[in-house]
Amino acid sequence: MLLPFALLGCQPAKPPPPREDPLAGLGGGLDTSVQTMSPETAVRSAPCAARLQNIGGTLLLYYATHQQMPTRLDDLKPLADMDEPLELSCPVSKKAYLYSPTGLAAVGKDKRIVVYDPEPSHEGRRWCLFMIPAKPGQALAVEVLEVPEGLFRTFLPTG
Repeated sequence: MLLPFALLGCQPAKPPPPREDPLAGLGGGLDTSVQTMSPETAVRSAPCAARLQNIGGTLLLYYATHQQMPTRLDDLKPLADMDEPLELSCPVSKKAYLYSPTGLAAVGKDKRIVVYDPEPSHEGRRWCLFMIPAKPGQALAVEVLEVPEGLFRTFLPTG
């Protein structure tokens, strides 16, 4: 009589649904170990993400005003909100964010990393501000994602 119950316990578990890859828009297959969370959750739970989101918004304003990327991140400070100054360093490592006006690019990927953590201070990951390079007639957009160090290292300086 124990046999039917034993067989029921041996059935394979259903596999979990596949995770949505937040970097899928970069093009090509990517490591699915990228931290997935909504932008709102990331900004609330990760001060580094919130800082990069603020930098990203100010960067878009700078580009709309000057029709070019700033030379340095400090060039964004005059455009920051009066009651919320730009914080240009990682709250974990206390090191200044790194900036590449032309972005770090990876083969086969559309988006580029323009602002990023100087080191993988978030459990082996870096928070990065991604941007699609500007094209005539298109609005710029930015996205903040937490990227594993191995994937980050596939992005190299351009220009």
